[in-house]
Order: sequence, then structure tokens, then C-alpha cells
Amino acid sequence: RALRPPEDRSRGFDLIIDDGSHHPRHQMVSFLHLFEHALEPGGTYIVEDVETSYWRAGPSGIDGDRGFEYGYGHPNSTVEIFRALAHQPNAEFFSPDSVANMHHEAAVTACGPALTVPPHVRARIATITFAHNCIVITKKGSRHDA
Repeated sequence: RALRPPEDRSRGFDLIIDDGSHHPRHQMVSFLHLFEHALEPGGTYIVEDVETSYWRAGPSGIDGDRGFEYGYGHPNSTVEIFRALAHQPNAEFFSPDSVANMHHEAAVTACGPALTVPPHVRARIATITFAHNCIVITKKGSRHDA
């Protein structure tokens, strides 16, 4: 079921904190939808509990401990996808050959069809900050060039 802000809201959210399932694929599905459709320009999106990007298997005894087959450096993990996107805020300085290479899109293929971060979403990223167990993304807004 699609996630949407309530219909009676005249605008989206200034802050979204994803503290959902913690599965890397779910984190990316949520980001792709909410960043584009629910986060206001200039808003902040936080993905919490990104430690699951480093798990090869979940801790035993905890519900949902299956399906975490990622690990350090896995290309489909949330951390690696945002690491690949970290150059986006400086894309205006890319040389022409770098722009050609930039069209290689980060994709999540684990546990389902490929998810990509489309160019129009990447172009709206103002900052990406990596912190302890979370990633903070800000969306371009009035103080950022579109």
C-alpha cells in the first residue's frame, strides 16, 4: 500500500524519520517514495538503524532476523547506495566524462525487482550526511538551487 501524507494536508513534511522495518530494501523503497512525494523542499529525511546494511544475517532470537544478506560493502545495502549518491550534491562540477559515468544508477536488487534512484530524485538531494547508525539527507529547497 502506498504511503502518502493525509489528503487534508496542504503540504508535505519538513522532517521524516524512517525508523521502520530496518531492512535495507525497505529503507530504500520508503526513501524513494517519501523523499519525492512527502518531503517538502528544504526538508530533512533521516534513515535510522542502517546497521542492517552491515549484517550478513540478523541476530538470532529476534523477529525478522532472516533476509539480511548484505554485509560491509554490499552494493545493495542502504549505506552503499547513499555512498554512491554522495557525489550528487557536487554534480555541477563534474567534467563531461564524469557526467557520462554518473548515469550509472545505484540499484537495489536484493529481495525483489531492481530499484533505482532516478536522476530527478538524485538532482533534488542537497546534502547527505553519514552519522552513527543513520544517514541524514536534505532536499533542495529555497536556499538551494533546484
